[in-house]
Amino acid sequence: MRLWIVPCALVLLAACASAQAMVEYGAIAAATSTSGAGAGKSTASALSKALGRIDGTLSPARPEAPAAKSSAAASRSYLPAKPLPKPPLSAFDGIDAGALRADLIAKAGKPAFSITTSDEEILRYTTSDGGEVRVRVVDGKIAQIDRPKAAPTPEPPAAK
Repeated sequence: MRLWIVPCALVLLAACASAQAMVEYGAIAAATSTSGAGAGKSTASALSKALGRIDGTLSPARPEAPAAKSSAAASRSYLPAKPLPKPPLSAFDGIDAGALRADLIAKAGKPAFSITTSDEEILRYTTSDGGEVRVRVVDGKIAQIDRPKAAPTPEPPAAK
């Protein structure tokens, strides 16, 4: 009988030590999560105050938006913009590589589409003739202009 007491005591001791380790781990985890939550709250509070000061500084620079009188008036104010006028293909006569971008805009108007990268600007015009003109601008000068190909004229039928 005494032979069984020692192993049982060892198992009981191991179980108590394991339970103690779990309790301590839980206490440490709870303490760190509570302190982390407190740090998060103070960080959020400081950030909120800083952003509030920035908003207060910038608010005088913002133009005051007029208050909407009614939902009907507000919906009328958001009508789509009028489409840009389409220039005729003849507006691009005399515009070749080397011409200034400002000259192109003065003759043909605003492009229907434009995209600017760090190196160049691409302008695309839809003409009233149904074609499309693509212009590549580098450093304020036209580097390339692509006009629509002229439609081939049909040849008259040969007389028999």
